[in-house]
Amino acid sequence: MARSTFEQAGEDLAFESIIRAGTLDMWLDHVGMYVDEFKLHITPDGYHTRVVDPANVGMTETALDKQAFESHRAGADGNGTLVVGLAIDRLQDVIGLVSNDELVSIGFDDETRMLHLRAGEINQSIALIDPDTIRQEPDFPELDLPTRVDLEVGSLRRAIKACGLTSDQISVGFYDGESEHRNWGLFFSAEGDTDDTLVDPDETKQEVHEHGETDTILSMSYVEEMEKVLPKSGEVQIRVGKEFPIKFDFVDGGDEETIETTVMLAPRIQSE
Repeated sequence: MARSTFEQAGEDLAFESIIRAGTLDMWLDHVGMYVDEFKLHITPDGYHTRVVDPANVGMTETALDKQAFESHRAGADGNGTLVVGLAIDRLQDVIGLVSNDELVSIGFDDETRMLHLRAGEINQSIALIDPDTIRQEPDFPELDLPTRVDLEVGSLRRAIKACGLTSDQISVGFYDGESEHRNWGLFFSAEGDTDDTLVDPDETKQEVHEHGETDTILSMSYVEEMEKVLPKSGEVQIRVGKEFPIKFDFVDGGDEETIETTVMLAPRIQSE
């Protein structure tokens, strides 16, 4: 029986990783919130990427830690680095053909410039995208955002879904007054043509590290894309100010928490 392209490449592969299909698919969902293609950075520490959507509204930075892999080798000596351009749907199309627990082998042949995937009985060679043709990776700005809160994922998810019923934008604020009808802390609101929504998470659902003037309006479509990849449990750290970009930091990947993601969203400009 003829050997697969992957097997024939053998030790000539510039890198080789083995990982469960479900973990890789989850990470690609994080990468693909706002883009269809990306530059994959392969290092001894795992995978890393940083992307921005064409409108310069949504930026993400996400890393897949080496602990997520059954095995991972970057370079012939295991200490190399490599950058390749990939289309997300091409990878997920192959991964989607096998179960989440199936091991997927991934390798890159520097001579043929092809990415080789082996998943169960499937062997696939995928043409790469020239990294120079992919949108330049963004630099995350250093911002002094006065409010930093760890919010339970469930509360954030409910806020997004509730506000999405009312409007195509969502406001993030901080209530620091005293009222028996309001919870102290971060809140979310939306105003529609006829309806209004206020989501006021209980103080036990959030840990406030610091707070200041907070009033930012976001496009609901970008927030809803992020909601799709939020972890099932845990917390999301939210850093926000007044009419500044907002940052969300969260981890995923099951008990090992091998996926780390930062999302930065530009605010909508508020009219006077």
